[in-house]
Amino acid sequence: MTYGYGPPNSQSSYLPPEVDFPEDQSKFQNLISQRERLTASILNVKENGQYEKSEILNAQQWFSTSQPTAAKTTRYSYRKVVDMVEINGGNIPAGLTTIPHGISLVTIPTRIYGTATVSGPKYLPLPYASATNNNIEINFDDSNINIDNNFGSPLTQCYITLEYLKT
Repeated sequence: MTYGYGPPNSQSSYLPPEVDFPEDQSKFQNLISQRERLTASILNVKENGQYEKSEILNAQQWFSTSQPTAAKTTRYSYRKVVDMVEINGGNIPAGLTTIPHGISLVTIPTRIYGTATVSGPKYLPLPYASATNNNIEINFDDSNINIDNNFGSPLTQCYITLEYLKT
C-alpha cells in the first residue's frame, strides 16, 4: 500500500483513490484493516472547519519539541472563537479593550486572527493595518484578549479566533 506521491521518506495525508483487492480472503482482510487504519490516520490530521465559542480540538498536529533521539510526542492544537462585542456588552470602542478568554494551560499560541465590522458597513480582517494609521492590533496573554482599536470608529461586530497548544 502506498501513501501517495513523492519520496518514500516524505509524509503526506493523501489517500490513494484506487486499491487492488486480492482474491485470497486473509490477504483481503489484512488489506481492508490496513486501509481503514490509513483512512483514519489521514482523516484525523485534516483540520476541521469548526469555529465554536467553546474550546475544541481542531485536528492540527504539531511537531515534538523533544530531542531527536527521544520518542516523538505529538502535540495537538485547540481553537476557540470569542465574540468580543457580545462579551463586552456592546461595541468595541476606540482604544484598548481587554476581555477574559477563559482558556487555561496555554503554552504556545499558534494563530491569532479575526474579523470586525465598522459602520458603513465595512468589513475588516484582524489584525488590521492601513497606511493612515487606522490600525487594529490583537493579542492575548494568559488571561485576556487585548484589542487596541485605533480605527477611529467602534467595532460593531468582532470575532477573534485563538489557536494554541496546551500543556
